[in-house]
Amino acid sequence: MDCSPCRHWMRSLALSAGPLQGRRAPLGLRPLGISPQPCSQFDGGGSSSGGSAASGSPPGLLTCALAVGVPRGRWLLLGRGVGAGPAQGVRRAAATVSEASRPTVDVVSGEPLVLAVDGLCPEERVAELRALVDQQSADDRIHTSAYVDDMFEERRSLEEDAHLLRCVASGGVRAPREYCLDPLRSFLWAAATSWDRLPREQESLRLAQLAVARRAWQTQWDPEDIARSGFRKAATRWKVPETILRRLAPLVVDVLAARVHRLPGCEEALAAAGGGAAGPDWVLRDSTVVRYRPGESQVPHMDTCDLTLLIYLSSSGGPTCFPVLGRQVPPRAGRVLLFFSTIPEATRFGGFADAAYGRPNEATMHYGGLAGEVAEEEKLVVQLLLSAEGLGSASSWNELLKGRLFREAALTKGQQSMPLVPGDDQAAAGQRGRLGLALSTQRCAKGCVGRALEMETEEGGPKHCIWCWSSWLERSIASGRPEAR
Repeated sequence: MDCSPCRHWMRSLALSAGPLQGRRAPLGLRPLGISPQPCSQFDGGGSSSGGSAASGSPPGLLTCALAVGVPRGRWLLLGRGVGAGPAQGVRRAAATVSEASRPTVDVVSGEPLVLAVDGLCPEERVAELRALVDQQSADDRIHTSAYVDDMFEERRSLEEDAHLLRCVASGGVRAPREYCLDPLRSFLWAAATSWDRLPREQESLRLAQLAVARRAWQTQWDPEDIARSGFRKAATRWKVPETILRRLAPLVVDVLAARVHRLPGCEEALAAAGGGAAGPDWVLRDSTVVRYRPGESQVPHMDTCDLTLLIYLSSSGGPTCFPVLGRQVPPRAGRVLLFFSTIPEATRFGGFADAAYGRPNEATMHYGGLAGEVAEEEKLVVQLLLSAEGLGSASSWNELLKGRLFREAALTKGQQSMPLVPGDDQAAAGQRGRLGLALSTQRCAKGCVGRALEMETEEGGPKHCIWCWSSWLERSIASGRPEAR
C-alpha cells in the first residue's frame, strides 16, 4: 500500500464538502517548546522607537508604550516623538466624557501580537450591523461547509459510523470480536477480507471512503487540543454580504490606513480618512459571519492569513481562547479582536484567493470556546482574514498598524483578557475517546512515520496506518476491485 496522504485527502474530502477554503491550516498539532506566558513586551518585537524617530515618522502606539514602559494606567499617543516621560509625547487620559469615549487598545499578548480593541465600533454601528445580519433571509446566505470545524463535528462522525456498520452488515460480514465495536476497523477489515460482499452502489462506497479519508485527515490535529476545547458541534457560518463589508471598511482603514483589495468601500474610506499611510497593500482573503448557539464552538486552529479581525456583535457566548498563550478574551458587543497568525518575514506560503501569507506562528492557535452552562443567548461575530502584500521596510507586524486608532486610543495591558482555565478532565477524556484511533504500538508496515492501526487482516500479518488504508481504499474503489496490499 502506498502512503501518500497529501495526494489523496484533499481530493476525497472535496467530493462531499467542496474545496477547503483556506480558512484553517491543517496544522492543529500541539506546539512544543513554546512557553504559555502572557506578553512580556508591547510592540511584538523587532521595532524600536529610535528607528522610528530617525526615519522622521512618528512611532506607533505600541512602540511608544515600550519606550516609556507603559504604566499600569492609560496613555494617549499624541503622534510626536517619545522623550523621557509622558510630557514629551504621551499624556494620561483625562477623566472627561470626550476622553472616555476614545477607543481602548488592550494588549493581550505582545508576541505574538494580540490586541483587544473597545470603542472602535460604537453601539449604533453594532446595532446597524446586527440589523443587516437579521435582514438577510436564509436563502440569501451563502453558507460554508468546508472549514475545519465541519470536519470534526460529532454529528458527522455518528452518521459516518452508522454508514460504515451498514456496509458491513449488508453483506453479512462478521468482523472479529476485537473490531466489532469499532465501525472504522470493522469496515476496513471487511473491505480487506470480503470485498465482494460490500455494497455495489458507488455512492455507498464513496461515502465510506470519504469517512475513512476524514479520519485520516483528523490525525493532523492533536487529540488533546480537541479534547480540551470541548468541541462537538460547529457554529453556523456564511459569507459576509457586501452591505456589511462596506460598513466595516472605515473600521479596517482606522486600523491599517492602507488599501485592502477585495474590500468593498475601502477606497471611499481611505479618501474620507485623508489617504493611506506609506506601506504595503492588503488583501481580504476570506470573510464570514459566525453565529454560535448553545453547545457550539470551534476546533483549535491557526488562520491561514497574516491578520485576523474579529468584530463581536454580541456580549454573550463563549470566549475566544488562545491555549498556547494561556489567555481568553470574552465577547463584548463592538469589541474588535485583532491578531497576527504568521511570523513577519519575506517567506510566503499558500495561494488561496490569490494571496499568499506568512509562515504560521503556532503560538496563535485559537478557538471560539463554549459558553457557560447557563448561557442561552447566541454569540455573533464577523470575521475578516487579511494578508499583507509584503512587509515593505517593516520588520514587525505592529509597524504596519498605522491607522487613526493607534494615534488616538488609550492603551492598557491584560485588562480585557483572563487566564485560560483548563477544562473538565472527565469531559476531555470523553472527547479523546471519541476522536482517537485504536493505534498499535508498532509503526506502519510501509515505513510511514505514523503508528499503525491495531488491526490485522490475517493472524500475524502486517499492520498499516490510517493514511495507507485510506489510500488503498480510494484506489480499490476507483478500480472496482481490491488492490494488493
